[in-house]
Amino acid sequence: MGSLNGSFGHYCATCRDLLLDNPASHRYRSYLGGDQGVSVNNKVIERAILSHLSPGFGGTRIPDWMKSWLERGLGGVTLFSSNCPSIEETANLVAELRRYTPHVIISIDEEGGDVTRLFVREGSPFPTPAMLGRCDDLELTMHSYMELGKILKQ
Repeated sequence: MGSLNGSFGHYCATCRDLLLDNPASHRYRSYLGGDQGVSVNNKVIERAILSHLSPGFGGTRIPDWMKSWLERGLGGVTLFSSNCPSIEETANLVAELRRYTPHVIISIDEEGGDVTRLFVREGSPFPTPAMLGRCDDLELTMHSYMELGKILKQ
């Protein structure tokens, strides 16, 4: 597990400097490694920053750079339509992501209607939020999103 390199490594150093120069830094200074003037461990900074990121990637295979980030504490992954050619392939991808980091947060923009990542080929079987709003039926809205939640949970 090496440190991040290139522009992201520079980003970590910049974030460390901003955090320690912040007037409210006393709240998290001990978490970051000490008092003013004490060198902060770059791995601590790296992990703190990675834990707040949720990048995406193209395709159904996890790229090497993301595997490395997952192993070092990446907090989340955002899935897009290129990651979700079918429900089965998406489930396999999610399982693979969780093998690297069991508690990684996996997000997807799945609203129903035209905004779908899981049902790109066939179209979403769920109504759009606007349509549900026009129906003004709380039970229908709840049922629609409970069903969508069941699919996402699988």
